[in-house]
Amino acid sequence: MAFLSKVLQLFDTGTEIVLRIIDPAGEVVNIGETARLAIIFARPNGTTFTREATLVTDGADGLLRYTTVGGDIDAAGQWKLQGLVQFSNGTQKFRSRVLLMTVERNVSGDSVICPQPLDFSLEIPTVAIA
Repeated sequence: MAFLSKVLQLFDTGTEIVLRIIDPAGEVVNIGETARLAIIFARPNGTTFTREATLVTDGADGLLRYTTVGGDIDAAGQWKLQGLVQFSNGTQKFRSRVLLMTVERNVSGDSVICPQPLDFSLEIPTVAIA
């Protein structure tokens, strides 16, 4: 499946977004020796921003994470997410498949703190960028 659908609430903060990077054969990519880990966010209006991510463990499990802060989840609608991994050797740079995420409006305008990780594991094969 090329896309996953997850739901967040508008203005969520403290939401942990976890991506697992796997190769086209379905094998987990060891991302422990990386120079850069990031998640690219695309709002419903097409504007984008990138947030630096961190390893969840030592990287052998292919997991990277970012925890949302105020101002990140600032528009309701259909968002796109994409993982970015650049290895320390400088010659390998990978992007995950694009994932879909829905951001819903709240009953009130208050921020919501989400203690549960938003896990996009298992459906994120990467493709090398030349």
